[in-house]
Amino acid sequence: TISVSDGAIATDIVQSEGGAITLSTLATVNGRHPEGEFSVDQGYACGLLLENGGNLRVLEGHRAEKIILDQEGGLLVNGTTSAVVVV
Repeated sequence: TISVSDGAIATDIVQSEGGAITLSTLATVNGRHPEGEFSVDQGYACGLLLENGGNLRVLEGHRAEKIILDQEGGLLVNGTTSAVVVV
């Protein structure tokens, strides 16, 4: 599991199958996982794979889309989301 704090920057992350990422839309991250690429920047999250305890907090006024929510993943939405896939 990788946990990225609010305001922190983590780049070129490789999330292997079964790996978990925990963060909010205040972090800046990018990388790839078995389903494709993902990024979070300036309150916008796209393409994250959330599983095995990984979670994303979408803060008020922020946006997330194309999120894959798999087994034991979490998504807390206080902003806006679209195209969320729950597996």
